[in-house]
Amino acid sequence: MMRWVVLAMLFLLSVMNYTDKSVLGLAADPIMNELNLSYDQFGLVGSSFFAAYAIGSIILGTLTYRFNTKFTNLPF
Repeated sequence: MMRWVVLAMLFLLSVMNYTDKSVLGLAADPIMNELNLSYDQFGLVGSSFFAAYAIGSIILGTLTYRFNTKFTNLPF
């Protein structure tokens, strides 16, 4: 029974993680207007964000396999 609860929680967290990143697309127009960005510039910013997110996930995932997770927690 407990493993189904854990599975449901992991599913909900992954859905929240996906929707958190997709909000950037909804906020594109106000951000572009506020910062005077063109579509190309905003695309570069968005691509940089997602590339950094992917690279950071790989690096931190590798570190958590090599070391105890209490040593890999970031202070923020």
